[in-house]
Amino acid sequence: MTSKSQMLFSARCRDFFNLSEENMAISKEKKEKIVEELTEKFSSSSAVILTNYQGLNVKDITGLRCELKEKGVKFEVIKNTLVKIALEKAGLKIDTSIFSGPVALAFDLEEGIDSSKIIYNFAKGNKNLEILGGIINKNLVDVDAIKSLALLPTREELYAKLVGSLNAPISGFINVLSGNIRNLVYVLNAYKESKTN
Repeated sequence: MTSKSQMLFSARCRDFFNLSEENMAISKEKKEKIVEELTEKFSSSSAVILTNYQGLNVKDITGLRCELKEKGVKFEVIKNTLVKIALEKAGLKIDTSIFSGPVALAFDLEEGIDSSKIIYNFAKGNKNLEILGGIINKNLVDVDAIKSLALLPTREELYAKLVGSLNAPISGFINVLSGNIRNLVYVLNAYKESKTN
């Protein structure tokens, strides 16, 4: 192919696939916007769970996304190069070698217990989801730290335990008082019966 025919062919391809200079600039702008949003998410999230989603079907990913969304967690699949740029812009000094394969990120604005529990339980039931680690309080943590976090009780469970432990002494005290009153009633009834006989 001559250079003139190559130029004509590349121009036709550009027109066919709508690859004009404007569209390429929009694509670059869109990438910059994604990096900006990612940088904000890394800065504002207290926990980011990193997972390898390879082998999951769309139904499984959608189900996991919906379950996480109920707890206010965003589960996103983003190009690794954009993630690396956003990490650098967010000022997070993290070994980016973990971003070598398909990686999905779960951004949790809360303490990270809900997201780690949901992902850990999902991974137990679905071997295609692999927990790679996470970023907690701006530090990279390993899989064991995420599993430990997942096994912690939730805030609601802790409240229930606290209320139960506060309620136990009060219930015991009431039982002691009612037992004494009950015994007094028995003694008075016995005394009454002895007087009537």
